[in-house]
Amino acid sequence: MLAKRHFDLIVCDYRMPGKTGLDLLTELRKRQSSVPVLMISAYADSCIEASFRELGALGFLKKPIRRQELIEQAAKAVGGDV
Repeated sequence: MLAKRHFDLIVCDYRMPGKTGLDLLTELRKRQSSVPVLMISAYADSCIEASFRELGALGFLKKPIRRQELIEQAAKAVGGDV
């Protein structure tokens, strides 16, 4: 999908089947370096969060995520208002 489409925002979990969120973000940066990314995880690990930020993730949200928090962060990431 990354090769065929443009995305306004990607919300990605750290743990996914077959890859990690870091793998996806690394691949994404090779293809669409400017797309905003919010990372989510049930694991609050400062090393993981730092790695996401080094690759340009705009935010790191810890699960469980309140719906309003996700909406606010997504709007902020794409430059919109809630």
